Amino acid sequence: MTGLVTKQSDVYSFGMVLFEVLCSKLCTVTDKDGGFMFDAQTVKDLYTNNKLDEIIDRDLRKQMNMTALRKFSAIAYRCLLDRKDRPLMDVVKNELEETLKIEGEVSKKKLDAETSKSLPGAHRFSLAEINHATDEFAPKNKLTQGGFGGAFRGNISGKEVVVWRMTKEKGPRIQTFYDLLSVCNHVNFISLGYCDEEEEKILVYEQMTHGASLYDCLFRHTNFIPRLSVEQRLEICIGVAKGLSHLHSLTNTIILKPHVKTANVYLDRNLVPKITSFNSFNFDVRPSESSWSLERVYLAPERFIPNYPYSPKVDVYAFGVVLLEVLLEKSLMILPAFIMPGQLHMFVKLNIYGECIRECESVIRLCLEHDPARRPFMNEVVDRLEHALQLQKQWIGGT
Repeated sequence: MTGLVTKQSDVYSFGMVLFEVLCSKLCTVTDKDGGFMFDAQTVKDLYTNNKLDEIIDRDLRKQMNMTALRKFSAIAYRCLLDRKDRPLMDVVKNELEETLKIEGEVSKKKLDAETSKSLPGAHRFSLAEINHATDEFAPKNKLTQGGFGGAFRGNISGKEVVVWRMTKEKGPRIQTFYDLLSVCNHVNFISLGYCDEEEEKILVYEQMTHGASLYDCLFRHTNFIPRLSVEQRLEICIGVAKGLSHLHSLTNTIILKPHVKTANVYLDRNLVPKITSFNSFNFDVRPSESSWSLERVYLAPERFIPNYPYSPKVDVYAFGVVLLEVLLEKSLMILPAFIMPGQLHMFVKLNIYGECIRECESVIRLCLEHDPARRPFMNEVVDRLEHALQLQKQWIGGT
C-alpha cells in the first residue's frame, strides 16, 4: 500500500456505494443480530459464490428485472477488484446506463401488457380507426400543436372527438402517455379511450357538445335541468376534487393543466362530474362560454406574474371559486370581498346545515389563500367535503 489516493480509489469507493444501494445497508455495519458485517471482502465472497441474493434488498429483488439486477451487481463487483482490474469510471457509467435501459425496456413491456387489464374503462382503438376518424391526421383537422404532441378533430361512430397524437421521440413521452391514460380512465374525467400501436401513442377525448355542464345546472334552470340539492352539489364538488387529486398524484402533472371552472365540468345522467378541458392541449375547442372578465375570477394571484410556473395549487384556487359559486348559486366576476369570515351562511339561500356550511366556508377560504403554500392539497379537500356531506345528511335525516 502506497497511501496514495488515485482515480481507481474513487472507483473502489463507488463500488461500495453501489452495493449499499443494492443491499439498503451501510458498509462496515453489523446487522441487528450481529450476524453480518457489510464490508468489501464479504460482498465479493458472496458474489463469487452466487450468494449475493442473500443480502440484496428484498423489495428491490421483487421490483427489478433480473437481467438488470445481475448486470448492476457485476458492475459493483468489478469496482472492488484489485486496482489494475478495476474499470474506468467512463466504463462504469456506460454499463450503468445500459442497465437502466434494460430495466426501462422491461418495465415498459410489463406496463404495455398490463394496460388493458389495469384500465378496464378505457377503450383501446385500432390505429386504422384513428386514421379513419381523422382522415389520416389531415392538416384541415389539426386543432393545435404542443411540445408533446398535436390535437386533431375527428369523428367516431357519430361522436365528435379530439384525438391527441403524441410526438414519437423517446424519453419522458412514454411516462406522459401512461399518466394521461391514467387520467383517461378516471371516473371524473371525460374520455373515450386510447391507441397504443406501431409506435403511436394516441388519446381520444369526447367533445361534450351536448349535455348539461355544471354551469348549466347552476345558472340555467329549465324543465330539463332541475335545481340541484345541497347533497347533490357537495357530491359533485367531491367528484371534481377527487379528479384533481388523482391528476396531481401523477408524474407529469406539470404538463397536465386542467381548466377548472363550472363550464368545464359536465354531468352525466347520474350527476357524476366529468372534467373536460386541459389548457395545455386545448382539448376543449368549443367557443368560450365566458368572456375574459369572467375567466379572471378562476385565476390564482400568481397566474398574473409573468412566466410564473404552473403548480397544482393553481387548480386548488380555481376549485375554491367553483365551490363558492356552487353554494352561492352565482356566476362570479370577482370574489365577493363583502363576505366576512363566518358569515357565508348569510348569503347562501340553500337548505344547508350550519355546521356543514361552516366546514365548506373553511375549505373555500383555505383554497383561496393568496399564498399558494397555504392552500391545501386536493386529497385534504376531499376529506373535508366528505365530512361536510356527512354532516348535511345526518341533519337532513334527523329533521
